[in-house]
Amino acid sequence: PGRVGRRAGLARYRAVMAERARDGGWSTREPEQAREALLAVRLLVLDVDGVLTDGSVNYLGAEELQSFHVRDGQGLVWLQRVGIELAWISGRGALATELRAKELGIRHLYLRCSDKEACLSELQTNLRLTPAVTIAMGDDLVDLGLAARAALLPPSIWSRGVDNAL
Repeated sequence: PGRVGRRAGLARYRAVMAERARDGGWSTREPEQAREALLAVRLLVLDVDGVLTDGSVNYLGAEELQSFHVRDGQGLVWLQRVGIELAWISGRGALATELRAKELGIRHLYLRCSDKEACLSELQTNLRLTPAVTIAMGDDLVDLGLAARAALLPPSIWSRGVDNAL
C-alpha cells in the first residue's frame, strides 16, 4: 500500500508539475514573488529518508540506523523559534527518527504514512493552515502527495526523485 508504480508515478509527477506551473508555482515565480511567498510560510513539511538523512538503510541486528546532520537540526530549531510549524511525514518508521524528532521538538511526526497527501491535508486542517502557506520537500515519487498540498517546492528536488525512481 502506498507504493507508486513507475508509469503512474511519472504521470502524477508530470501532472503535479504542470499544475504548479499553471498556478504560478516556484519555477514560474519572479524572485520578488518567491520572496513574498516565502515570507508567508507557516508550515514546513519534510520527508525523512533521503531528505533529512542520506537515504541509506542500515541495520544493527533488528534495529534500523539513521544519520541526521547536526546543521539541519540547528536550522529546524531556528525555524521553530520564528514561528514556523514543522512536520515530518515518512513512509518508513525508525526509532532513530522518533528520537531525533523528540530531540528537536518536532511536534508533528507521521511515520509509516502510506498516503502522504492525506496526512498533510489532515495536519493542515488541524492547524488551520492552507497549501498557500506550506512548503514541502521530498525526494521520491511517494512524496508527490506532499507537492499537491504545498505552495512552494523546488522542481529540482522533485525531478531528482523521479530520476532516481525510473
